[in-house]
Amino acid sequence: MTDIIERVATAIRSGLESSGFASIQANGPNGEEGLRQLFEVLAMDAVEAMPKKVWIYTDTSKQVGDKDHMKVFATEDAARAWFAENDPEGVAFEYEVQS
Repeated sequence: MTDIIERVATAIRSGLESSGFASIQANGPNGEEGLRQLFEVLAMDAVEAMPKKVWIYTDTSKQVGDKDHMKVFATEDAARAWFAENDPEGVAFEYEVQS
């Protein structure tokens, strides 16, 4: 995890001047801590934005491992749109994402 934080910190540091995060000074006091806090906030936002449920469709005419054997949809609307075009009688089942 530390390696990831360091890589993100380096990426953030390189774009601080143009990104609008002028209050976070990479070279000033608490610069590294400020970057870590920013990373934690961004990571928590990313986790919150992740879907809590997915819809899974299995095409039983395909072999297990075939790239078209399963489809995973982030939203019910995405599943419905795909079915409308590809398999009007198909069904996707809703599953909770474990974290």
